Amino acid sequence: TMDFAASAYVFPGGRLDPEDYELGKALNEDAVDLAALSVRMSADPAQTRGLLMCAVRELEEEAGVIVDPHSLVLLDHWVTPEWEKLRYDVRFFIAHMPEDQTARPLGTEAVEARWLSPSAAIREADEGKILLMAPTRAALEHLLDHSEIATLVAASDARDIVPRMDRLQIEVDGYEHWTIVHDRT
Repeated sequence: TMDFAASAYVFPGGRLDPEDYELGKALNEDAVDLAALSVRMSADPAQTRGLLMCAVRELEEEAGVIVDPHSLVLLDHWVTPEWEKLRYDVRFFIAHMPEDQTARPLGTEAVEARWLSPSAAIREADEGKILLMAPTRAALEHLLDHSEIATLVAASDARDIVPRMDRLQIEVDGYEHWTIVHDRT
């Protein structure tokens, strides 16, 4: 199991490797507005290229699906709270599923792998059957708002993406609750 978020249901993904930066240098800048995408991703152009290649690599490694990095659309950006021992700074992407491919769980990082619809995953989390981290749940909830991939892509392209982070808030009366902080890093 993974050290971070053990037992949680998550999307394919992983660490940005040095090779991702190298592979990212080959991206066609005419096919993507790298400057605008870098601002949306809160990243410099080299990191943006690397993150796109990382997403492509991880999707292939964990699900057997190969996508063009130029087809990735940024869905969200989350950062772990400052107090967490293991930190992440993750971007969520969407893409059209290639017609000639079938996603299948691969790799050794997961104890269990299965595909759930967004509504089924949220329902199982609400019933206490599975664990969803806040970023995964937020992505699933955004997916629920769109029944067609074209409208999902358009809505995601139009979203103002800023890093989001869970933060514990303690009110004057001592009441504790979690809130989501939005901020550009």
